[in-house]
Amino acid sequence: MIDWAQIIGPALLLYILYKWPYELKINWGCIKIFLKIEAISCFLRGLFFYFFPHLIPKALIYITNKMSLTQLLGVYWEDAFFVLPIVLLSKYIQPKYIIYTFMLFCAYNFGMGHIYQGTLAAFLMGAYVILSYLTRRRIGIGTFIICHIIHDITMATQLKLILN
Repeated sequence: MIDWAQIIGPALLLYILYKWPYELKINWGCIKIFLKIEAISCFLRGLFFYFFPHLIPKALIYITNKMSLTQLLGVYWEDAFFVLPIVLLSKYIQPKYIIYTFMLFCAYNFGMGHIYQGTLAAFLMGAYVILSYLTRRRIGIGTFIICHIIHDITMATQLKLILN
């Protein structure tokens, strides 16, 4: 079965890269800050998972065991599918309330796609969509995409090491 999001997302990414490349800028200073936060997060997550392994959501364990690390390099399509349509809509539609309503719709759907990680994770992933859209001019969506890939790879690697 075809996963249309994995086709539409990259197509949107290429279209926006062609029309408005500044929307996808990469801020390397922010990525360095993120790497420091991610290192601290890995340490704390490792302690938490080590001492409380029974609190790891079962669905997260199942998906982590099924997913290869190379698959995680392709998570950029999530950002492309859930954030870039908001950018595209904002280029053609002026009333802000329509854009913000659509942004909340995208945030909700992105969060619900991560509900297997737990309720808090789903909420934070919804906030991620809103944050990446609202700060795209200062930080750049490309920055969020790279940080998303880094986070998914470090978390999956850490879980695989803890579980095996």
